[in-house]
Amino acid sequence: MTEEIPPSLWSVPTRPGKVTDVDDLTERLAVRRAAGVRVVLSQGCFDLVHLGHVRHFRQARALGDLLVVAVTEDRFVAKGPGRPLFTQAERLEALAELECVDFVVPNPTATALPVLEVLRPDVYVRGAEYEAEKRDDPRFGAEQELVTGYGGTIAFSDDVLVRSSTELQRHLR
Repeated sequence: MTEEIPPSLWSVPTRPGKVTDVDDLTERLAVRRAAGVRVVLSQGCFDLVHLGHVRHFRQARALGDLLVVAVTEDRFVAKGPGRPLFTQAERLEALAELECVDFVVPNPTATALPVLEVLRPDVYVRGAEYEAEKRDDPRFGAEQELVTGYGGTIAFSDDVLVRSSTELQRHLR
């Protein structure tokens, strides 16, 4: 578990309302969906945000009208010892500052399934690694089945600058 950094004057988000919970967001999206808005969801740890993440989010946002990013709870981050480096609250705050991200929600579970079940995005976007080496991951398989089952679409970002946070951390040692 990472140590919580005490709040400072700078810890007040400059984009209030972007960090919310799934239940609140479901209500907020209902009005937008009635107007024909396409909702895109991306899910992950996003511990060490880098240019590959930013490009992933921009590409995901281009697939719809509104991008929601779900952030994995600390205890389910399986990136190795000492990870995540930043708490879920800190990761939520950082991602909310990105202009291409419309909403950020905490995901209190190990997979995106509960978030997908409630939000039912039109498009669920994963990184290119899920199309390649992680395509047989049973957790991702269950997510795909759920999304395609309600008529949603699975998409993969494809930017050439794919760097894992784990790989970046390894280079810093």
